[in-house]
Amino acid sequence: MKQTLLSLLILLMSFINSFASNEKLGVQLSGPSGDYFETIDGNIGVQDPCKVFLFRVVTFTAPTGYTVKQFDWYVNDVFLRTTNSSTDHTSIAISFENTKVVCKVIYQNAGGATSTGATPVFQINGKPLNLNLNGPDNVDILTQTPSYSITAASGNQFLYTPAPGTFSTTWQQPSGWTAGTPTNNGNNITFTTDNYTGGAITATTVLTACGFPHTATKTVTRTHPGPTFPSSDAGRICGSSLGELVTAVYSINPVAGATSYTYGLHINPSGVPDNISFDNNGQTSLTTSSTSVTLYCTSTADQFIYLDVVAHFPDGGTSGNSLGINYSTLWWTPTFTWYGCFTDPGSSINVAVSPEVPGATYYWYLDGFLMDEGFNRSTTGWFWNGEHTISVKISTECGESNLNSETIPTNGCYNTFAPNSAASSLTVYPNPASSQVAVSLKELNKNEKTPGTALKDIREIKIVDKLGNVKKINRYAPGSKKVQVDLGVLNNDLYILQVSDGINRASISVNKLY
Repeated sequence: MKQTLLSLLILLMSFINSFASNEKLGVQLSGPSGDYFETIDGNIGVQDPCKVFLFRVVTFTAPTGYTVKQFDWYVNDVFLRTTNSSTDHTSIAISFENTKVVCKVIYQNAGGATSTGATPVFQINGKPLNLNLNGPDNVDILTQTPSYSITAASGNQFLYTPAPGTFSTTWQQPSGWTAGTPTNNGNNITFTTDNYTGGAITATTVLTACGFPHTATKTVTRTHPGPTFPSSDAGRICGSSLGELVTAVYSINPVAGATSYTYGLHINPSGVPDNISFDNNGQTSLTTSSTSVTLYCTSTADQFIYLDVVAHFPDGGTSGNSLGINYSTLWWTPTFTWYGCFTDPGSSINVAVSPEVPGATYYWYLDGFLMDEGFNRSTTGWFWNGEHTISVKISTECGESNLNSETIPTNGCYNTFAPNSAASSLTVYPNPASSQVAVSLKELNKNEKTPGTALKDIREIKIVDKLGNVKKINRYAPGSKKVQVDLGVLNNDLYILQVSDGINRASISVNKLY
C-alpha cells in the first residue's frame, strides 16, 4: 500500500512539473503587421505610469482529464482579480516602477479536484515620478517659531505623459514632530518641531489613476544654540601684584534646552593658567547646571586666559563658546632693548620693551617729556649728542603702571645685543665704503684679555639699517676669519653688521658713501 501511494505521489509531481512549463504570458503590442503578443519582457521598454496593457496567457495546456476552471491574476505578488475559464486575458495598468505580473491557471477535473500552473513573471518597468521635497535643510533647536514647511513635489512636475490626473501625498515625520493639516491634495504641509529631534521626512505620493507610488525623503538636521556671554562680562581681571586673592564672576546667557554646562580654563595652545582656577585649588574644569562661575586668582603673572563653556543637551548634542580674558597685575618691570647709531646729531633710535602686555596703551617719554603713545611696545626717537633717559609706562583697564626708565648713551652704536663685549674682536675695512668691505676677526695679543663672548669664526653677517630692518643676510663656511660683504645694492646710509659664529654675536657699524 505504501509503495502504491509513493508511486502515485511521484506520478503527480511529474505531472505538475511537466504541466507548469506549458504556461506562458504575453503582452499585446502593435507592430507594422498588426497586433501581436510579446512574450519576452526584456523587449518592452520603460513605460509611463498608469499606462494600461492587455496581458494574455498565450500558452497553456490542460492535463488529461482536466479543464480550465479560472485564471487568477497577481501584480507584485498581490492578488488582483479572477477571470473565467473562457477569458485568458485582462487589462493591467503600470502601477509600480517595477510592475510584475503572474497568472495562475486553475485546472479542475470531473471529481472537483484542482491543479494550478503559473506563468513565469512578466515585468514591465514604469518611469519614476520627478518628485522632490522642498523645505529648509536645517531647523534650529528651540527657535521662536519651531516650524518646518515642506512641499511634496517641485512644481508638481512628472517625467511622464500624459498626466494621469490627480494625486495625493501622505507624510511621515520624525518622532516628536507634530504634523499640521495638509493642503493642496495633501502635497503641502507644515510640521511643528519638538525641542531636539531631527531626522527624515518622508512623502509618499500616489497617482489616483492607478495607485502608482513615489517616495521622496529629506533629512533635516537640528542645530543646538551656542552659549553667549553678556556684553557686561569683563575682558580683563585686575590681579594683585602681591598675590592676594582676587575673585571674578563670569556668566553666560541661559541656553534654551541645555541641561548642564562644562566650564574650562586654558591658555594657548593647551596650557594651564598660573594660579587661576574655579576653587582656588587648581581646578580648571567644572560641570554644573549654573550659568555663572567664579574665578579665584592669586597669580602675580600677567597672562591671557580663555574661559571655555560647553552646553549639553538631552539628545547628547553639545555646543560651545569661549571668552578671552586679560589677567593683569600692573607689576610690570620691562626690559629695554634699542637699536641705532648716534655719531651724528639728530640720529634716530628704535626702543622696545618686553614683555608685551596685551591691550595696553604705552606712553613714551624722552628726558621727562611725552613723545609717543599707542598700542605698540616700541617707538622711534631722535637724539642729540649726550646721554638721554627714555621712560615708558602702560595703562590698562586696571590702571597705570609705574614709570620705568633707562639711560641710553648716544656716543656710539648700540643694538639689542648690548653690551657688545665681542665687538672688540671685529674690524671692517674700508669704512666708509662705496661697495665692498672686508670684515675680519682680530688676532688678540697674549697680554690682551679675551672677552668671554669673542667670536670663534664668521658664519653669518646680517646687514641692518638704523631702524632695525634686515636688508641682507650672508652666510659663510666654518672656520672663516675674513670675509667680503657687498654693500653695492644699498643706499648711502649708516648700517650695522651683525656678525655671528653660530653661538656668540657681535656688531660693528659701517658707512656706505658715494
